[in-house]
Amino acid sequence: MNAEEFKRRYLVYHATLYRIIYRCLGNAEDSEDVLQEFYIKLWEKRDKLDGIENMESYCIVIVRNMAIDYLRTHQYRRQESDIEKLQIEIEEVSVAKKIDEEDHWNCVLSLIDRLPEQQRKVMKLRHEQERSLKEIEEITGISASNVRVILSRCRRKLQDQFKKIMSYEER
Repeated sequence: MNAEEFKRRYLVYHATLYRIIYRCLGNAEDSEDVLQEFYIKLWEKRDKLDGIENMESYCIVIVRNMAIDYLRTHQYRRQESDIEKLQIEIEEVSVAKKIDEEDHWNCVLSLIDRLPEQQRKVMKLRHEQERSLKEIEEITGISASNVRVILSRCRRKLQDQFKKIMSYEER
């Protein structure tokens, strides 16, 4: 992975990570130092990051731990309750993200239910029941190449509809 790809993948989390560190440390300079150290560690591990499913959560956990370690090693005089409050705030952010993800998934399921019967059946066989193209062909009588075409069109249609819904909700 080159530097440009690294920036494109991981700098999108910069503001969120900075806020988490700042809440813990309460100091801009120290927060920037910890965040810089985090990016150095991430860069050193860049070849091992491809297997991580939820990169944002992974990054949040690391910076939270680094901020807590920073507090301990630099002997900040924070009460234990402050650290506990920080952990609760981070957990609340995680819960809010999970709720958003669940809402998005429910929206996608609703969009799938609106598809024509044949498309809906193919999508559910492939994504809910995790059937292979050959199995779908045997069940539906539709050739595997046509199943691929149906899946591709359905995904594109669902993606377009989902984007419209999300852009409408952002207004």
